[in-house]
Order: sequence, then C-alpha cells, then structure tokens
Amino acid sequence: MNVIKRDGSKEPLNVEKLNKVVMWACEGLDANPSDVLMNSKLKIFDGIKTTKIHEILVNSSVDLISEKTPDYQYVASRLFSFYTRKQIFGVFKDEEMPHIKDVVKRNIEIGLYDPTIIDKYDDETWDKINDIIDHSQDSKLSIASYQKMHSTYLVKNRTTNYVYETPQYAFVMIGAVLFNTLKEIKDFYRELTAKWLNIPTPIMAGVRTGTRQFASCCLIDIDDDLDSIYASNHAIGRFVSRRAGIGVNMGRIRSFGSEIRKGEASHTGIIPFLKLVEAATKSCSQGGIRDGSSSVHFQIWNKEIEEILVLKNNKGTDDNRVRRLDYSIQISKLFWERMLKGEDITLFSTYDVPGLYEAFGTDAFDDMYRKYENNKLIKGKKVKGKDLLITLASERMNTGRIYIQNIDNVNKQTPFKDHLTMSNLCLSGDTMVDVRILSKLEDELLFENLEELEEGLYCGKISLEELDSIYNTFVSELDSDNRIYVLSKDIESDIIEYNLVTNSALMNESSKVIKITSELNGENVTCTESHKIFTKNRGYVLACELKSDDTLDISGGNGGNLLIEKLNYEIPVYDITVDKVHNFYANDILVHNCQEINLPTSPLTDINDGLTYKKKIKVRKEDYEKFLELTKGDSIKIKKGLN
Repeated sequence: MNVIKRDGSKEPLNVEKLNKVVMWACEGLDANPSDVLMNSKLKIFDGIKTTKIHEILVNSSVDLISEKTPDYQYVASRLFSFYTRKQIFGVFKDEEMPHIKDVVKRNIEIGLYDPTIIDKYDDETWDKINDIIDHSQDSKLSIASYQKMHSTYLVKNRTTNYVYETPQYAFVMIGAVLFNTLKEIKDFYRELTAKWLNIPTPIMAGVRTGTRQFASCCLIDIDDDLDSIYASNHAIGRFVSRRAGIGVNMGRIRSFGSEIRKGEASHTGIIPFLKLVEAATKSCSQGGIRDGSSSVHFQIWNKEIEEILVLKNNKGTDDNRVRRLDYSIQISKLFWERMLKGEDITLFSTYDVPGLYEAFGTDAFDDMYRKYENNKLIKGKKVKGKDLLITLASERMNTGRIYIQNIDNVNKQTPFKDHLTMSNLCLSGDTMVDVRILSKLEDELLFENLEELEEGLYCGKISLEELDSIYNTFVSELDSDNRIYVLSKDIESDIIEYNLVTNSALMNESSKVIKITSELNGENVTCTESHKIFTKNRGYVLACELKSDDTLDISGGNGGNLLIEKLNYEIPVYDITVDKVHNFYANDILVHNCQEINLPTSPLTDINDGLTYKKKIKVRKEDYEKFLELTKGDSIKIKKGLN
C-alpha cells in the first residue's frame, strides 16, 4: 500500500513512522498516543495523501480536548506545526529550520516581503537575529493560537491559502522591521513569545509585507464640505485595503434641512453620507484578512441624534438605516446630569452654532452651549434627556455596537494632542537616571550599560526609555524576582536614597517640552511644562514657572542661575512612579514623579525604604551582602552610610 507525499512521489506506507510522529507530539504531555490513533479511526487506502493523514490526526487530537484532558490542545498544535513546517520547508525539527535570511530572500522573490528589508542589516546582524529565534516556542502555542496565526497573521497567498513562514519567523521579522537594534529586536521577540505583548492585527499581518502597514487604526476627521467628504471616503477605501480599522468623525457635518449656499439648496442630512462611508468601508477587505470596519462618532447634541441612535437596528428600511457601521456617541457631564434629572436637551446643527463643536470636551463648552440655548434666533430642537438615554441604552443593549465616549473625561485624561490633553508630568526618553537593579536574568544585552557589582545586582545610569523597556518587560506584577530602584531623596530628612520603581510608562509619543539648564555646572533636564521640579528655595515648582534665580537640587551639589528655553519641536516623554518619596534624580536634577500612571501597580509597593546612603559613592561588598539578605523579605532598610 502506497501513500502520496507532498512532492507527488509515492512510497510504501510506514506505520512505524506514523506512530513515531504521534508519540513525538505527545512527549512530555499528559496525553496518550494510542488515544489519538484510536480516535482518528484512520482508514488507510492505496494512494492516500500524507497531508490527509496529518489533517486527520490533528482533528483527532482536537476532538480529545476537554477540561480533564487539556494537553491535547498542544498535541494538536505540535502536529499542525509539523504539517506547516513540512509544507513550507520540507523539514520539521527545530535544528533543521532554515536561516532567517534565506527565508527573507525567498519571500522577497515570491513578492510577499518588502524588498527593502534584506538590505537593512548586514550578514553578521542577520546571523545574530537568527540566533534570537527559538523555534521550540511553536510547540508552546495551543492549537487555537496556531491555527489563528495560520489563518490570519502569517504571510500567505490568500488565494491558495499557502503560508510562507512559521510563527517564530513572523515574530522576529516584525521586530526586525519595527526596530533598528539587536537589543530592541530581541526584547520585542521575547515579549511576543512570552505573551506579554499583544500587537494589532494589521501590524501582525502586514508590517513586513510590501504594503508596509504600520497603522492599526486611522482616525479620519470629516469637515462640513463636499471636498472633505469625498476625499475622506477615498482615504477610507485606501486605508481599509491596507488592513487598518477606521474611526470616522462626522460630527461637523450640518444636519438635515440646513441651508446650503445661503438657502440655494437644503441639506440632505447625514444618512446619505453615512451610506458613502459604509460603501467605502465594505468595498475592500483588510488585506484579505477580514471585512473593512469603521466606527463613526457623533455628539449627543447633534440635531439628527434621534435618527443616528437607531441606524443599526432591524426596524425601518434600507433607506433610513446604515447597519454595517458602528457608532460612538460622545457625551459630557452636562448631558449626563440632564438625562438623569429628566431635563431637556437642546439639539443643534453645527452649522448654526459656530465654535460649539470645537469647544465640546473643553471647559468652555458648557457656558457656550447655554448661551446658544438662550439665543432665540438659533434653531434648536428640544428633546427630553431621559428619552434619549432610554433609546441609547436600548440600542446599545440590542445591537451591542453603539459605544459611549465620555468626551470631557477623554479630554482630561488622554495623552493626545490638541485640546485632548492630559496633565503631562513627563520627561524626555534620553533623561538619565541612577539605578540599582536586582535581577535573576542572565542577559548581556539587557544590562550592557550597567556594571554588575555582584551576581544579580546591576548599577549605573540608564535612560528613562531603557528603564521603561526593562520595567514593562521584566518587572511586571507577575514577576517579583526583578526589581528596579532609582536614586531619589527623602526631602524631610535630606537623605539621598534608592527607592523602588512601582510603575513606568511612555506618557506621550509627541509632546512639547522645555529645557532647564544650570549655568553653574551645565546639568540640564528636558521635560513637559507641567512637570514639577524641586527647588531648594521654593520647594516643588512647575517647570514653566521656574525663575532664573531658583536653586535646583543637584545630586552632585547645588545649581546656579537657570537657563530656561522652550524647544520648537516635540519628542516622546516618559515618567515613572517612585515608592515612598515620589521623586527621583533626572540627569542629576531632583524632579517629582508621576503618581497616577494608568498601568497596573506592582505588588511590591509595600517596600517602604530603598537602599539609603548619605553620599553618592560605591557600595561596599559587606553592605551588598546585607542588601541581598534584606531583599529576601518584604522591605529594605539600610540607614547607615556606605563607603
């Protein structure tokens, strides 16, 4: 009896080989190879394809998955990985997998990878990137995860369904495209394989391809004129085809019946233009991965809000419904209060109330809104707030695809630009901080800029950007073995100390900043205007309110007169949360930290004291040994000076 192999050749059926494959898939797992074979009810006939045999074994393993036997999800995944590797490369063992550069060359020749990738790195760097890949990670994926990668995220011919890479090649290639250094690629790859990082579908599937898709979601702000409306629909179609999800702001468009060209024409309302957006969205797929998707934003006081709220339901006709879009309704505190109290809400066309839409979400909105309400010359429409709330809640419950955006909260808490800003307590990413890191990790690249005093204790200066990367990769709430302490100061006792970092974040990718320089010694820090800087003469002062004669607290001494300059460019800014004292030395200048970073708080906040010392000098070996001994518990208390 013969079987047909992948290359079309025939060979005699080898039952022993079949058994070995299933035994290999079950190795180290709570799974029985015999159960997989018995459950498959495999009927062998002359001329059966080996791919068909493999598919049957995968399905057999899937059928055995249950709450009591969960390991069969990994048996199925291993068999599916075997199938995929043999299909692409003709091999299946980890050590037999081809070099990453060969994979890149092949996929460029096929036309699936961006041809510029190959020249981004020299041969030596490609060798090092290849060394990063751990092909055994494929066997740690569940069958659901692997099949999702295969169907959606791996680079493939979506007509034939033939894939050209495995998950590990995909992960490392995404990093190689997004970043420029070996350390960044390695960190990114580690985070993906450890499931600490989840990246959007368009980036996962498209970032290394010829589309060069880096945007997961695109926000398109449509103005109240035909040129903007039709240009925006062109943009929607283009971005959908490049795998992006779309957010559309249509709140500026005037309402049904509004004047056009001084009354020459009357506006047809929002529905015809929503149908244009719907058509543009659904005209293309997201790179063959899934259908296009758009969410459209409207303000609760829009004159057509009653019609907008019911656009997705199954009542009405196709003429007055636009069901294949999602909707976001923007509400501020003023309207929540009126709806809950049963008071009226006045609806306006944005054309009739100049400036009101631009003010929505700012402190200026409420007064402006009330003035327009009291202006009898403006055509508003009064509705009962409670009726709007009931309709909104009903449609939200019935469709599940109408969302609520608390626009004033967004304005107060968002990191974005324009009037959607938050209290930016942040510093530039290249700001250097003095750290002590306790870690069991053995990674030369990770700590390459630090001195290892003893095994597991690293000291020196790193940038806030590097600190953020280390913290969010390794000092998570799930990992209490790795800790970062930063040089800070107990202002009351005037003692310089190392205190625990309990959070770190990139606060804004593009923020306006100012540079503060001590003319005495040249120490400087670049930060946002609202960051607090400690002065010896006035305590904490906002950076924008510093005076030239303020005295900074510099770890190596005092600062002289200050030079304060606003920079004419924007940069990414970072901040950290420091336990107990809530400050740290940034480029040797004492600054306040951010106490409200919107990230999970580490369980290590019960550590009340850092490694304390009175002068910035080297740690003695005996003190380090005591330091290690004390860190085994819940707190660190060393109050004596170190030499």
